[in-house]
Amino acid sequence: MDLVIKNGIVLTMNKGMEIVHQGWVGVDKGCIAGIGSHDTLPVPGAKTVIDARGGIIMPGLVNCHTHAPMTLFRGLARDLPPLAWLNRHVSPADERLTREAVYQGSLLACAEMILSGTTCFCDSYWFGEAVARAAATTGMRAVVGEVLNGFSGCGEMEDGFDRAQKMVAQWGKPGRVTVAVAPLFAPDADPELLKRAADLARKNRVPLVIEVAQTGSEVSQIARKHGKSPVEFLESLGLLGPGLVACHSIHLTENDMELYRHYHVRVAHCPESDMALGSGVAPIPRLLGLGITVGLGTDACASNGDLDLFCEMDTAAKLHKVVAMDPEVIDAETAVKMATINGAKVLGLDRITGSLETGKRADIIVVGLSGHHLVPMYNPYSHLVYSAAGSDVAASVIDGKLVMDNRALLTMDVGAVMDGVQTLCQNLGGL
Repeated sequence: MDLVIKNGIVLTMNKGMEIVHQGWVGVDKGCIAGIGSHDTLPVPGAKTVIDARGGIIMPGLVNCHTHAPMTLFRGLARDLPPLAWLNRHVSPADERLTREAVYQGSLLACAEMILSGTTCFCDSYWFGEAVARAAATTGMRAVVGEVLNGFSGCGEMEDGFDRAQKMVAQWGKPGRVTVAVAPLFAPDADPELLKRAADLARKNRVPLVIEVAQTGSEVSQIARKHGKSPVEFLESLGLLGPGLVACHSIHLTENDMELYRHYHVRVAHCPESDMALGSGVAPIPRLLGLGITVGLGTDACASNGDLDLFCEMDTAAKLHKVVAMDPEVIDAETAVKMATINGAKVLGLDRITGSLETGKRADIIVVGLSGHHLVPMYNPYSHLVYSAAGSDVAASVIDGKLVMDNRALLTMDVGAVMDGVQTLCQNLGGL
């Protein structure tokens, strides 16, 4: 084997949710080659051996929705209503970004995600090729979409489709970095653009990523303009289907949720960003009850503040308990599934990642348990959701390659990346 991670509690997140105490995971040629208990550990000979030191060995986390370059806007114009925040501050800042700025911001995002346990993310932004390039450079698994609705800095609709087509040509084949189609959906969205985007996604068998029913104002404007809810409007255009990743999905009617169930739509839940913008609370317990696949996303640093999915698991579990006034809603095991195997299902990647199973690609993290805040431990799922933090992740393997060990990034100079972003933002007038 190329790599063995030993001496840990193995959370497989497989269909049987098997846990192997004092276990090991072996990796060969980028794939998981074996999982077992200590007494079945293969004879020494692996090129690399990682001692988990009694920690948790588990699948890497899957961030189903973010905008990686917006690390550049972290802390910009907070505590404002969503439309004021977006139209007065974020959109004008967007228009000042270049392809190189997008690349630099994405490098910083990849560093932050790897250091907090995320091994795979789904992104949508302008100059998506630069985001994909950053993911490829840093060793991350990614599904990257080019936002099709242009702004003055990167051209109009046809330019967006041209870049999307080029991305499909370059990144559309199976691999660690793949492509999505990501049109912006707003009350004034061009129906023809949305249908054309859906056709492009279906033709190339890639996900269609859309932010849906994120704000009450969006819902009311679409109702006035089209006489439908956002979900009903998308159905009328033929966009609902198993390839659709419906991000946010906060303001849903019972009929909307039934449409999601009927068309096998998948949902990316972003609780912290939705809370920060005062957008509302998505009806996740109801969606799960209908059998709809739900994963977790952070959304952008500009609204969330960070890209830490451990925080997102904790928030998702607690938020829905207080809304429902029911401590059994969204239990810890469900939250971990949303951040791992269900997140992979949302992106259509569950055959290759999201769980530790022989033959899958080796996307693995080691969560250390030596911190004072992690002693004692009774239940590993509960610990991961309510006690652990992204900073407890000690090692990360993506596609069989060790990319972080003992909290040190191995695929980039994070200090240089941070300095570059700081200089970039100063040159852009502080954004």
